[in-house]
Amino acid sequence: MKKQFKTFKILFALCLSVFLFYNCKRDEVPESVDIVEIDLKNALPLAENIRSINVQLLSDSGFNDFPGKISKIEWLRDTLVVMDMFKAPGVYLYDTKGKQIGSYTKRGNGPEEFINIFDISVNDEQISILENDPDGNIINLDHNLNFLNKKKTESQANHFILTDNGSVWIEKGNGANGNDDKLVYYKKGKRNEVLKIPEEIQDVTFTSYNVFSRVNNDTVLYLPPVENRVYVCYDGQAKVLCEFDFNGLWPDFSKIEKSDVFTMFHQIHDGGLVHNPLSIFNDGETILFTFFQNDDLYLYIFNMKDLSSKGFYKLDKASLENVGSILGIKNGQLIFGEAGKLVYVTI
Repeated sequence: MKKQFKTFKILFALCLSVFLFYNCKRDEVPESVDIVEIDLKNALPLAENIRSINVQLLSDSGFNDFPGKISKIEWLRDTLVVMDMFKAPGVYLYDTKGKQIGSYTKRGNGPEEFINIFDISVNDEQISILENDPDGNIINLDHNLNFLNKKKTESQANHFILTDNGSVWIEKGNGANGNDDKLVYYKKGKRNEVLKIPEEIQDVTFTSYNVFSRVNNDTVLYLPPVENRVYVCYDGQAKVLCEFDFNGLWPDFSKIEKSDVFTMFHQIHDGGLVHNPLSIFNDGETILFTFFQNDDLYLYIFNMKDLSSKGFYKLDKASLENVGSILGIKNGQLIFGEAGKLVYVTI
């Protein structure tokens, strides 16, 4: 009996030592996060740094449906895929000359219809639509916008991206409602909860349009809504690429009244703080991160490998009204767009 008790004491002491070692080590060596400092005073006026502008007109070519607002664009080889969330909800295809060659605007409750569109994603096999209401559906289409199937997905799903290996990343925003899963990964039917909603931003539901950006076939960038960090996501893992430091201009959501979204927005906007919509795009290893302060759009361009800055620009409200929303970066050009046109800006 004494021998057993002695053995128990030794095992207990060993377990306690291991526990204290790892906890002390964790406290002494916090997780290292690369910080990217962004000083808004260093932003250059975009209008004064433009080398060339090319405008591509988008024609409806006799189609009855035509996007009233461009919310997002994707490329499918030589085909441009356009999403309109608001004015004429649907997905539209254009050829290289800007001629419309197809549309999918089937609204309703039917098996091939959608109530709303929250996001689109394109891979080698299909074009997919994310429908948020009521519980979340993904409508899969072929590359000519022919209906394939409609499948249930996550409730509260706000954004998603397909990879070419058949997996899906789903972003659920910050509306906890008893379920604080924020980023979910599906592969071969298996669900993996990757990230939780930080407590201080639960139910902070400002709109974001581009939270995912594809790096290659299976790797994506993820910019959570109202968070100042970017993740690299691969095979069910999300690792922090960097965190942005705005020198005191990032909102402290723990101290902001969140009971009313309009009051919260005005507190942030009128206080001169950085705010949504935040967006992430990439052109190979070049990353474009965009955000607003007051009514001005800021565009910060940096290198994915070493996080070095490649340019920082500002576009005021009046100029922004002339070019439309920021939609991406491709072949070194910034892409803006509105109904009927895309504007390619070389800087």
